[in-house]
Order: sequence, then C-alpha cells, then structure tokens
Amino acid sequence: MDQDKQLEKQFQAYEVQARENKNIDVATLMINAMENQNKKLVSPRLRKWAYVISIGFPPFGVLFVPRFYFGQEDDARHTGNVCLVLTAIALVFLILSTWVTGKIFFSSAGININQLQNINIKELQDLMQ
Repeated sequence: MDQDKQLEKQFQAYEVQARENKNIDVATLMINAMENQNKKLVSPRLRKWAYVISIGFPPFGVLFVPRFYFGQEDDARHTGNVCLVLTAIALVFLILSTWVTGKIFFSSAGININQLQNINIKELQDLMQ
C-alpha cells in the first residue's frame, strides 16, 4: 500500500512537470515508474545477514554466492558479487591478523624460524612418552 502512495505522488510530480514544460513525455515517465515499481529485489533483511556473515564468518559468506547467482531477484547477482568481495576481504584480513599474531607470539617467546626448523620430531616424540 505504501508503494502505491509513492507511485501516486510520483505521478502527480510528473503532471506538475508536464504543465511547466510541454516537452516532457508524461506517459513514458509513468510507464518507467510502474516498471521500476514492480521489480523483484532481494529483501533488505536477507542482504544484511548475508553481508554480516560474509564479513564475520568469511568462509561461510561464500555459501550465499550461489544462492544469489541463481536467484530470481533483479539485484541478486550484484548482492552475490558483494558477498564474494566481502568474504575475500575478510579472509585476507583474517590470514594477515593470524600471521601477525603468530609472529608476535613467537618473537615474544624468543623462538625464531631456524629454531623451529631444527626440531627433531623423533626427540619430541621421545619426550612426550
């Protein structure tokens, strides 16, 4: 019902414009407004949750991509692309933050890469027993 009121206000605005300027084709504007009114779009709630999951839980954001790519909504493909980009950005950030945290942890413990490479697995297993 709210969409009908918006459409009616838009038609009235077109009529006012047509009175001011005779070169405006009101019928074309009204047809265009009606076509845009009937577009089937992804619900804002679903889009919001897809974006939140893509950023907050990066691997699971990819699960939304096929759903949107094969969806019937007019803006589904765009929403799928955004989910894919957000997931990729979040994964890069997650990997970099894990790497930096590990580097800080090992440097504060006084362990370097050479020491880790020189660990003998057999000696480590003997210590564990």
